[in-house]
Amino acid sequence: MLFPGIKEKERLHPFQERIVLECVVQLLLEHGLCLKHEGLLIFPTLFPVSATRDGAPIGHSVSLYYDFSGAIDNIYSSLVVHLALSEQFGRVRLWEGEAEFEQAGQGICGLRKIGNRRGVAHMDLLFGPDTSAAVRDLFTVFVEDHLRKEGVSITEVLASTCVSCQYRFEEPLLRDRLADGYTDVLCPRCETRNRINQGAEKTRVSNPAVEEELFALKTVIGRKSEQAVREIKRAFEEAQYQQPTAEPIRILHLSDVHLTADDDPVARLQPLISDLTDQQDGLGLERLDYLVISGDLTNRASAEEFEQAYQFISQLIERFELSAERCIIVPGNHDLSWDQPAYDWKQKRLVDEQKQKPGSFARQGDGYLVRNEEKHHLRFENFGKFYHTLVQQPYPLKADEQYLSFLFPETRLQFLAMNSAWKIDEFFKTRSSINVSALSKGLLKADEQTKKAKEAGTLAPDVNVLRIAVWHHPATGNEKIQDDAFLERLRPASVRLCLHGHVHEDRADLIGYLHPTRKIHVAGAGSFGAVAKDRPESIGLLFDLWRTQPEHLTVARHPLKIPPRSARPPLRKGAFWSPPLQKGGQGGFTPP
Repeated sequence: MLFPGIKEKERLHPFQERIVLECVVQLLLEHGLCLKHEGLLIFPTLFPVSATRDGAPIGHSVSLYYDFSGAIDNIYSSLVVHLALSEQFGRVRLWEGEAEFEQAGQGICGLRKIGNRRGVAHMDLLFGPDTSAAVRDLFTVFVEDHLRKEGVSITEVLASTCVSCQYRFEEPLLRDRLADGYTDVLCPRCETRNRINQGAEKTRVSNPAVEEELFALKTVIGRKSEQAVREIKRAFEEAQYQQPTAEPIRILHLSDVHLTADDDPVARLQPLISDLTDQQDGLGLERLDYLVISGDLTNRASAEEFEQAYQFISQLIERFELSAERCIIVPGNHDLSWDQPAYDWKQKRLVDEQKQKPGSFARQGDGYLVRNEEKHHLRFENFGKFYHTLVQQPYPLKADEQYLSFLFPETRLQFLAMNSAWKIDEFFKTRSSINVSALSKGLLKADEQTKKAKEAGTLAPDVNVLRIAVWHHPATGNEKIQDDAFLERLRPASVRLCLHGHVHEDRADLIGYLHPTRKIHVAGAGSFGAVAKDRPESIGLLFDLWRTQPEHLTVARHPLKIPPRSARPPLRKGAFWSPPLQKGGQGGFTPP
């Protein structure tokens, strides 16, 4: 890496640097201070304050908590890391002071840490209402065992809040219920039955088998921790100290993957990897710099389908030396849950059409279905969980917050990710658009990022970045976004390239071609996973590879097609934009 504050002649020899870095990373991993995750090192206790929930309901009941003292941050971090390594409770999602583990069909287990100035921390155990008693018991014993192993003084306290109305049950009541042989308690406020989570000591008595499960988990964690250290060592051994080169930046653009719960991610990956790496008929690549997926990762947005999408992307990250940080992903209309109830039925006499927002209701029988504003944004809850699990940053569920800006000073690229499916639901299935408030916030954030990078010296004051916008629906042609005025907001903001999907065919358009400097190139990658009946006739599976030099003097597109492997012609590489690249080459454009 480059260190702006250190002159090249002042640095250690590359071999010495490698030894220092390798030892530091090994210590961090062995002591559980960080977690190796999709090409990144994740530090649970250093999570940014901004990584907080956006108001979506949690739906957890706190049924047990611990007060403990000692090296609070280190204890919490190693606990989160070990739980994540075990994979017994599902993949981890992190917030500031909070970790959540979820596996499809198994429910949610979580931790919430609250420290104070006296050196004593309070840790809540969180469980979802559908988390089984067996999973609760194992999670509880695991946490208690870890705290005691750290040699700290802990106090186990039993308490609970109602999953429906948050009414708090006091410890004596819960203890009495457990002593009488009951495992739940009735809420006096809303009459909801709440499961009681017994403490670790009582769990060991009532379920002796939990000790064997705990031992097995510790064995798995130890093995995976050693494996992570070996992988880091191997990565350092394979790394070569190199001066910056003018090697092209490579961006893989996929769209409309349409993974189902029964799909095999490996079967989808094999032809893609073959086309990218084949030295004779393919592109001969060994690594990629960025991965862009412009929506429709799944078919019905189920948790099981998003698990397949996670595996698909994770294997791409590993094979092409990417990281989750360099994955730009936006949702499509197939990535919102059609099973999430977003409308309430109301009698006709209770609804005044004149007072309803246009597009917020639908007539049904003798009444109306009226959009529930508190539930409508939850259509993207499964996508949000998938996104958070992959990149360890929350995805905002509220439409006016769905702007993501990613600046990479080292390559002078900036991606603006937006949700063009934010208005789509079961009654308005073709209502694609870009939220104006989200767009405005995104452009302000993008400007702020570049300004801070220049002030910090990671970007030279006189350089420009290449801005690339990503969303799902096309801005031209059939099935286009009807309200396309947002494009006129992108042009003066120096957005030069827009990537989309949805139409299952490759597209290339030039918007504002008469303007001398503010042209916008728009490209659709086609579909990488739609079945034959959902693709235009004779159109195979498509993807794009983009190349640009670090100075971004030219940007070239390689549209590629994967027909059935048994009848596959040579790869198609075509020029489609003017002016063409200098000195020949595939189709591309020259940014101003």
